[in-house]
Amino acid sequence: MTRLPDDAIALRRPVLPVLTPRELQAIQLLARRMSTPQISAAMSISVNTVRTRVRRALRKLGTDDRKGAVQTARDRGLI
Repeated sequence: MTRLPDDAIALRRPVLPVLTPRELQAIQLLARRMSTPQISAAMSISVNTVRTRVRRALRKLGTDDRKGAVQTARDRGLI
């Protein structure tokens, strides 16, 4: 069996967009079933900023809803 060079193996791995620490924190709080206003208070940011962080995380995780984002984050070992 021929061993592929490390570079070739790296090329075959899918590149996943990285969540920022604040996007990850928002997803972690969603996993705790917190509402947008509760997340806003916990993160000391506005409700609109929570919505933006969640929307960006949804896009990066490739999901359309919050429940799917939490499940995808769990599946990927992020939370």
